[in-house]
Amino acid sequence: MDKLVIVLFIFVANCVALLLTYHSFDKKIDKNKRMLYTMIAVGVMYIVISITYFFSSIGIEKEVSENSKNMITFTFVPVNSIIILPFLINSYKKARRKEIKMENFNKRVIIIGVIAIFLIISEFFYFRNIQNGIIRMMNEMSNSVNENVINN
Repeated sequence: MDKLVIVLFIFVANCVALLLTYHSFDKKIDKNKRMLYTMIAVGVMYIVISITYFFSSIGIEKEVSENSKNMITFTFVPVNSIIILPFLINSYKKARRKEIKMENFNKRVIIIGVIAIFLIISEFFYFRNIQNGIIRMMNEMSNSVNENVINN
C-alpha cells in the first residue's frame, strides 16, 4: 500500500510539473509547439538529473545504483521542473514582449542558474546519501538473517 501511495505521488508531481511548464509558455504559441517545448524542457531536466545521479553513484554498488535510479530520477525531475522552469519561461516571455528589460532578464537567469546549481549540488549529496542508506539497510538485513541462521 505504501508503494502505491509513493507511485501515485510521483505521478501527480510529474503531471503538475508538465502542466505548469505547458501553461508557462505563451498562449499565442500553437498547442503542438507548446507541447513540444514542454517535452524538451522536461527532457533537459531529466538529462540533468540523470547526469547528477550518475556522478552521485560513482563508487556505489551497481545493483543498488540501478535499482534506485528510476524512483529517484522520476521523483526529482518534477521537483526541479516546478522550481525552475515556470519562472525561467515566464521571464523569457516577459523579456520577449519587452515587459522587462534585457538587463533584468539576465539577472533573473543568473539567479535561477545559481538556484539550479545549488539544487543540483544538494541533490548530488542527497542521492549519494540515499544509496548509502540502501546499502546499510541491505547489510543490516543480511546480518540479521545470518544471526537467525546461527541461532537456529
